[in-house]
Amino acid sequence: MIKMSVQAIQRLRRHVSGDSHELAALRRWLRSELDYAPELIQVAAEQALAEAAGNAIKHTHSGEPGGSYEVIVTCYPAFLRGLVIDEGPKAPVPAPTPATADPMDEHGRGFCIIDAFCEHWEFIPRPSGSLTWFELVWEKSAPRPAKPLSLTG
Repeated sequence: MIKMSVQAIQRLRRHVSGDSHELAALRRWLRSELDYAPELIQVAAEQALAEAAGNAIKHTHSGEPGGSYEVIVTCYPAFLRGLVIDEGPKAPVPAPTPATADPMDEHGRGFCIIDAFCEHWEFIPRPSGSLTWFELVWEKSAPRPAKPLSLTG
């Protein structure tokens, strides 16, 4: 479990099997690591991560037999940044448009849910491995570092 000090920055990393049954374990892992964060942030982080991971399983090679994806969560004193790196899309992927999904749709709401919970997020499709990152902020006045360099290119 993370014990955050005022200045602490903690990076959590987990390599996850592309089996959809692993999502529950991923949620439990993140929740146990975020025991220092406000309850609302714990719930939002868990939901955003599960949606991003679910998209990796459903829409990329990560969900195929033997597939996997990586999760990196960087915890700052006032916010966290989550990142899911998959094994690349099964087919060309257009940029997501969260406003196009109906709340009652059974599919296609993943990015809408991430958008509802997170201050900032982005999906970056790449043939070698797509990235989905998101940020949850609980102290809006706290300075935040720029997007990681690995996400800018």
